[in-house]
Amino acid sequence: MKTFLKMLLATILGGILLLFIGFIILASIASMVETEIVVQDKSILRIDMDNVIKERSDDNPFAGLDVLTGMPDQPLGLNEILAALKTAAKDDKIVGVYLKGGIPMTGHGTLSEIRDALLEFRKSEKFVYSYSEVMTQKGYFLASASDSIMMNPGGFFEWRGLSASVSYYKDAMDKLGLEPVVLRATGNKYKSAVEPFLGQEMSEENRSQLNALLGGIWGEYLGAVSQSRGVEVSALNTIADSMAVTSPESAVAAKLIDKEAYEDEVLSVFMKKTERMILMIFPL
Repeated sequence: MKTFLKMLLATILGGILLLFIGFIILASIASMVETEIVVQDKSILRIDMDNVIKERSDDNPFAGLDVLTGMPDQPLGLNEILAALKTAAKDDKIVGVYLKGGIPMTGHGTLSEIRDALLEFRKSEKFVYSYSEVMTQKGYFLASASDSIMMNPGGFFEWRGLSASVSYYKDAMDKLGLEPVVLRATGNKYKSAVEPFLGQEMSEENRSQLNALLGGIWGEYLGAVSQSRGVEVSALNTIADSMAVTSPESAVAAKLIDKEAYEDEVLSVFMKKTERMILMIFPL
């Protein structure tokens, strides 16, 4: 009886494993099949910003495969976004860009490149409209390059400035009887990567360089948003310090966004722009 149960359990597990492998293979094959997109007149390029954005997209079909669901989940590539915007600017069949979502997961350098590309796209006299339910600070930095920014009335808006924190392990290591061996020249005070293992508080050198880094990035945020939205830098700093703007309603009042709207209302705006009942939006 025990032997029978063992064989039955092994058979069931083997079947499940075989089905799982087969599903992965089928999903991978499906992801490799390229569908030709036919761009019709008065089409709109949609860029979904609620995504991870890497330096370059990965052509490996297994790279973004979720082992739990077996479904592909590919991050966007900066190269894809820049190429799509450049092509769309020259394509007479594309009338504008729909920047959807406000939670881009990437670094400041990548955000700056995308924002510059959006501003360059607008020089083609085509529109860029943004819409999101949640607008993070990074998302707003991008969206501020748009002709118009719309948000769901029940959404959340973030504008709070920048900060940094460092964890220190010296006390914990002392309690564990551990002593780090660090090779660092005595004059390299700004080489702070090993600082958490040598002390229990931030050195003045590290504080100075972090302030310079964050100040530079925040200065770029302030300058870009101020120029695009016509809001004084001092006002933007006051809003960030007080965190007074957290809702779409207060963001409209502060002139940080243009309108509260639901997505169906945003699509209606696009339909008026394209003068068509059927709105063709090609995702990136």
